[in-house]
Amino acid sequence: MAIYSQNMTTNERLQPGARGEVFQTSIPGYRDYADRINRTNNNLNTCDHDIPNSKYLFDYRLPVLFKYGFDFGFNQIVIPKGRMVAADPNMDLVDFESQKQFNTLTLANGGVPVRLRKTGDNYKNSSSSPTALVSPDSQGKEAQHINKEWIPVIGFENAYTDTCYRPFYNAGDFKTPDEQLEENGYEISPTTGKVTKSDVETKDVRPGNIPLGMLQRNEYTRNDDAFNGIMPGPIMTDKLVELPWFMYKDKAEENFWGSAYGALFPGALVKSDENGRITVSPLSYPAEVETMNMQEYELERQQVVGQIYSTNHEIVPEGAAKWATWALEDRLNSDEFNPALYAKTNRAGEDAVNTSPFNSEGKYPGYPYDKNYLNHDLHMLASTGRRDNYDPRMNPEFMYNDLGIPGLTDGYNAVIRDIPEFKAGEIHYAGGKEYVQMTFRTLDVNIEPNTLQIAINNESFTNCVVGAKLNNDTFEVTYASETQGYIILKVINKSKADTLLEPLADGAVVKLKYKKRGMSGVPTFMDWDGIVGSVKVLLTK
Repeated sequence: MAIYSQNMTTNERLQPGARGEVFQTSIPGYRDYADRINRTNNNLNTCDHDIPNSKYLFDYRLPVLFKYGFDFGFNQIVIPKGRMVAADPNMDLVDFESQKQFNTLTLANGGVPVRLRKTGDNYKNSSSSPTALVSPDSQGKEAQHINKEWIPVIGFENAYTDTCYRPFYNAGDFKTPDEQLEENGYEISPTTGKVTKSDVETKDVRPGNIPLGMLQRNEYTRNDDAFNGIMPGPIMTDKLVELPWFMYKDKAEENFWGSAYGALFPGALVKSDENGRITVSPLSYPAEVETMNMQEYELERQQVVGQIYSTNHEIVPEGAAKWATWALEDRLNSDEFNPALYAKTNRAGEDAVNTSPFNSEGKYPGYPYDKNYLNHDLHMLASTGRRDNYDPRMNPEFMYNDLGIPGLTDGYNAVIRDIPEFKAGEIHYAGGKEYVQMTFRTLDVNIEPNTLQIAINNESFTNCVVGAKLNNDTFEVTYASETQGYIILKVINKSKADTLLEPLADGAVVKLKYKKRGMSGVPTFMDWDGIVGSVKVLLTK
């Protein structure tokens, strides 16, 4: 018999097919020479597609839009939340920390090459179109945010129709993204994937891209060897998102955050414009589709990022939001709600108010008999001249249109209300005696500058400013404060005043009208000039 050592060992070998290769053999258990692989199958790398788990590096070509008021005001925002983003189709970058290569996250641009705006880039002029995407005041005027936001290299006139953003159509002369890039003197480097002109990289031009989704948070400046924090993102691809809705493109661009604009309606397909804002897709309009060739149709299909699920024209939502306010004590200490009338120190530049209707004239007998201290009382002086004059303004706690929290729910940017004419008081015949100065108040404080107007006894309205003469030089405005909502009139021609007032048993009625900013209950995300409501967009990338 054979003798074996007790500690005899042999080296291990991988079984056939252990590295994934195909093998055939005829040994016990494998007698049929079939193709076999013995390597364990890899698990699929999956994630919920509503927020992909892909890592991207940030596009260094994107300029800083503004500095945000957090992190001591040093955060430089490059892409604000709510904008659509895309991966650059040509250029990858290498991560400074890991030295690994990743795709580049950039701003979605509607599929065509774009460049930074410069002086002389004007919005499209669609003055004859009722469906224009630019407001009448801005049509043909210079675009906003020069050197910060982007414009198609073919220009606004060629990239937009009167109803939508249709950049491949090129005003009737269809051009692919590559053709648009080439015709403007640019090309993609075959080695780096960067945009070049005369073989030199240009950082103010980006190629067309296909959108990935919507950025869920603000993205800021990122540089090599810096405190860059976590990777860019997250990117939402399958979410129902509510955005502020503007009718006009230029109004939407006054707000850096993500938004939607245009003639949106439930069911409309939407795409990204050249700066990542949501706008209506030309595929939503049969008249636009009729003039498309198959290539343009496919390019526009790839640009669709979602669909409008609902539109809301109410800027104050249903429910109790309009009653959200701050403590009355804080409101009374706010100059926006309760502006000071009396000077505290009378030192220019140090006082709580710049002007006051109650400054002493410094003459005998002085306080408390000085008329400037008496005239503040509208109720209890009982003089004929002040009869039936009262303070029409509600106490601060009952001024319900002004209950909104400043900067959050007061609708200061979104709403300018016309306050129709109202009776502020009366001026009566003085019975041959001297007239006293008369004080009147508006219904609100902090009214819109340069909108206060006054009229007496059915005369036409005129601007209520200090020095204004009324009723054929009978009365003069001696004090007018739009912040305080306080007006003082005096008679400058007694004979004219007597002639006017003596026949009027009920006196001459003083009327005021003006504009007032704000409306309580407007949500913060909708508090923008030009807002028409909000839309809910189902992202479907």
